[in-house]
Amino acid sequence: MRLRGLFWWIFAAFSILLLAGVGLLTWAAATAIERLALEQSTAHLIAQARLLEPGILAARRTPSAPGDAVCPRFSDPDQLRLTVLSPTGEVLCRTSIAPAGAANLAARPEIEAAMAGRTGTDLRYHNAVEADLLYVAVPLMEA
Repeated sequence: MRLRGLFWWIFAAFSILLLAGVGLLTWAAATAIERLALEQSTAHLIAQARLLEPGILAARRTPSAPGDAVCPRFSDPDQLRLTVLSPTGEVLCRTSIAPAGAANLAARPEIEAAMAGRTGTDLRYHNAVEADLLYVAVPLMEA
């Protein structure tokens, strides 16, 4: 009788350890997959920005091209929101309607990095769409 009770205690302890291990492994795998997806999305957005760069720079150099006409031509606002900023952070054009009070974006972390000549990224909550959005800022390199 005593042996049977000991068996159940050992079985319960191993079961709890096994479940904890599986839970930890699941959490680690989900975190790694999320990180990989974020890295791939960032790389994709940077590649898109680099592909659009020559056209945006050419449109900015053309005096007859209105600034607001540049962004919609290069982006599908349902998939990618594009905003072109001046070196001071002022919005030159964007593919979506500007939220109130967003005339200067220079204080955002990804914009600060781009103004310093580096590609900047930030993942933050967006109240209007009620979801985390990935923001990527790429400095345009004048030829």
